[in-house]
Amino acid sequence: MQAQLGERVTNLGKRQTDLESEMRSGFKKMETALGGLANETRNSISALSTTIAETNKPQWQALGVALTFCTLLGGLAYWPINTTTTDLKSAVLDDLRTHGFPSGNGLEAEKGAEDQARIENSINSFQADQVPR
Repeated sequence: MQAQLGERVTNLGKRQTDLESEMRSGFKKMETALGGLANETRNSISALSTTIAETNKPQWQALGVALTFCTLLGGLAYWPINTTTTDLKSAVLDDLRTHGFPSGNGLEAEKGAEDQARIENSINSFQADQVPR
């Protein structure tokens, strides 16, 4: 009976030792797998952040093409305005050469007379609107 009990204790001790070694090797495998997973995650996040940084950069070539296109459209829109203005200037100069230039003194005297008439009209309207005491 004592031999059986001794054998059982020995077997239980052996099983416990085997279980301990299996647990240690299992934990080592888990540690290695978890370390690999952490490294892979770091690498993936690094690659993702690099990709995001590349997509957030301004597209200078596209902006250059858009600016050139807008400049061309602006030039095409301004061209008729410029030619029309030039034509109007030449027409005014031709008209002034034909009919002569107005004198500066005549214009000032005419404007002064208009101002004087306007002032007199204002004074007359104030006097007409006054009520005696």
